[in-house]
Amino acid sequence: ALGPAGYPGVVYATGTSGMIFFTKDYGVTWLSRAHAEVTTDFFGLHFLDSEEGWVVGQDGVILHTTDGGLGWEVQTSNTMQTLNDVYFINNRYGWAVGQNMTVLHTYDYGETWQAQRSCVEAPGGALYAVLFLDGASSREGWMAGDYGALCYTTSGGNAWEVEELPRELTAASTTLYSITRNLKGRQLYVTGLDDGLSGLDDGLSGLDDGLSGLGDGLSGLDDGLSGWDDELSGLDDGLSGLDDGLSGLDDGLSGLDDG
Repeated sequence: ALGPAGYPGVVYATGTSGMIFFTKDYGVTWLSRAHAEVTTDFFGLHFLDSEEGWVVGQDGVILHTTDGGLGWEVQTSNTMQTLNDVYFINNRYGWAVGQNMTVLHTYDYGETWQAQRSCVEAPGGALYAVLFLDGASSREGWMAGDYGALCYTTSGGNAWEVEELPRELTAASTTLYSITRNLKGRQLYVTGLDDGLSGLDDGLSGLDDGLSGLGDGLSGLDDGLSGWDDELSGLDDGLSGLDDGLSGLDDGLSGLDDG
């Protein structure tokens, strides 16, 4: 979900099957809109103000509205790659990023979209976030995605450079999902997930389960051995009783002989 800066109470959200939701009263009431010809899932959106915005999603779909989401028009992206995020610095210049490190740029509010080269060559990987500094002439921006990719441009995306991050954040298992910045300064915030650490957690959890199962097995073995000890003790008692019976029989035979 996202609301345009400077418009409190206005929030837009995207969903599956081409659904778009919005509120203009801080969420007290929500309205839904769907394009009759678009039923794919949406993953990213960006609004310049309370009226004009774009959404992107599966199969390279891009929709544009100029009436606050009441009506949407389909724009031609010239790609079938899933698009995960979109950002406009004004009503002309925008960028969209997505699967297979796809980067698209428009200079005419989305009437035409052109491919730009990513700073990371990673077939099968994806870019999940794009952000530019606001301003009619801003050409400074970032994008982020799989393999810890964080790219930076000062040329409006004509050339991208890889940002230097700590080594542990650029591993193949690291995915960066979002970028935001402090509006009062130049601090940039990036969030993501380290699948390697997640896999390690799963492995340790499985090890704990295995050790717990081993403990249960040993406990059951102890119970079985205890039961076996009880059986042997009962057998000893039975044999002792048999010995007593045989001894009594001998005494009886002895007394009979004496008689």
